[in-house]
Amino acid sequence: MASTHPAISAAGLAKRFGNRPVLRGLDLELGWGSVLALFGPNGAGKTTLLRTLAGLTRHSGGALRIAGLDIAGRRADARHLVGVVMHQTFLYDDLTVAENLRFYARMHGLGATAAERAASAAGALGLDAVMNARVRTLSNGMQKRAALARAVLHRPPLLLLDEPETGLDQDAMLALEQLLARHREAGGSAIVTTHGVEQGLRIADRAAIIHNGRIAYDAPADASDADDFRRLYAEHTGASL
Repeated sequence: MASTHPAISAAGLAKRFGNRPVLRGLDLELGWGSVLALFGPNGAGKTTLLRTLAGLTRHSGGALRIAGLDIAGRRADARHLVGVVMHQTFLYDDLTVAENLRFYARMHGLGATAAERAASAAGALGLDAVMNARVRTLSNGMQKRAALARAVLHRPPLLLLDEPETGLDQDAMLALEQLLARHREAGGSAIVTTHGVEQGLRIADRAAIIHNGRIAYDAPADASDADDFRRLYAEHTGASL
């Protein structure tokens, strides 16, 4: 655990792109040792929320703290507490997997432990056989595995994963679920956006729905089964899962 403060505390969070509002006064608090599965229609604000929480884009209004750090004033410090997987991998295509992971380990100040951390993260995601392959030669699924390894190698207490299941095969999905379980058991927290109801409710202890830039529903993941959750989703969004 990085702090006695909540992992995430957002109040009235707003994000606009020009005159177009995407996040509209969103409120969210996530404690430590919790995994939140976040559902919502395309365009509801899921990716923008994760990018804002990760410090990849600046919010337009409201307050946002990561582990008690005001991200507006301590963005760099907050970003070291976060591991991010977005639709883009943030990997260098012409470097090997090993070179990418060692580079990011050094960027996080891991120093002499960089190679060890890179190997550990790669092993957890089943990347041992492709460590010397250039990223551009890998399948989409293997690139996603490498991106997940990049996100966790500095052992951040907060993970932000945007549809991480995309492109993963069954073995990789199992590795991801095990990774999240270990992360949570160690006191870490995560937000995982997904369209997979059964998987989302399985990996998380909380489930939320974002619609029109606000959290429309937030409850324990075991408060409903998959069919009930689909009905709730339709009620809140007017769409289906």
